[in-house]
Amino acid sequence: MTVETEHSRKYDAIRAEFPGVVTKGFECDVGWLPILREFFSVVRRMIPAGRERDFVLLQVKEKLAGLRIYFRLADSLPDAAKAAIYDDYSVAEARAAVTCEVCGQPGVFRSQNGWLLTRCEDHAEGGIPVPPPEAT
Repeated sequence: MTVETEHSRKYDAIRAEFPGVVTKGFECDVGWLPILREFFSVVRRMIPAGRERDFVLLQVKEKLAGLRIYFRLADSLPDAAKAAIYDDYSVAEARAAVTCEVCGQPGVFRSQNGWLLTRCEDHAEGGIPVPPPEAT
């Protein structure tokens, strides 16, 4: 199975599990998909069926070796629901920072030819461990 096929299959499964919530593709590798599944599980618990417009997914991507989930929440959403979603976003971001984006095993920040990556030793491809970048 090619990486693209594996990514598509796993993304399609997450999208099917969270219809109306997962509305954009993911610009990251499959190692972070379990983290994303957990994040969208929290979103689903906080956003009742039929109220999916209270959560607008703008983008999911890797940036500076970290997971970024850009979204907008409706003002009408209860503060407790907003807090739970933002808290879990912080958890997802922190978990991705120590998880190989390729395989999901423990990983570290690495620099490779000017690119920052979060990779395990098996997927380092020559990347050198570096201190974590500042989040933007």
